[in-house]
Amino acid sequence: NTLDYEIEFSLNEVMGKRWRKKNKKQISEFGEIENDEVKGTIIPLKMTGTVDDPKISFNFNRVRQSVNEGIDKQKQEIKDAFDQEFDNEKNSNSELEKTPDYNNIIEWEDDEHLF
Repeated sequence: NTLDYEIEFSLNEVMGKRWRKKNKKQISEFGEIENDEVKGTIIPLKMTGTVDDPKISFNFNRVRQSVNEGIDKQKQEIKDAFDQEFDNEKNSNSELEKTPDYNNIIEWEDDEHLF
């Protein structure tokens, strides 16, 4: 009769009916804002103890793990973006490097007063 559960729930689901009624359609100056089905804030809880005396508390270990996973994911996304942008072998085009862009050439007259 002992409990050791980890529970996660979406705050949007708990506040769901009240929130959905107020925010059925959000319209901005650019048009209607579409819901992209993001879960929103996830609340991790743990339930321990016995059936007669359950103890429900915030699961700090799960929050720490979730934050670390998010940071690792963002690090990898940034690294991939830099690799893709600055990889000379993939992005170099030798024809563009050899041929000047004549639309961006600036011409000016020599001024005797500058020298």
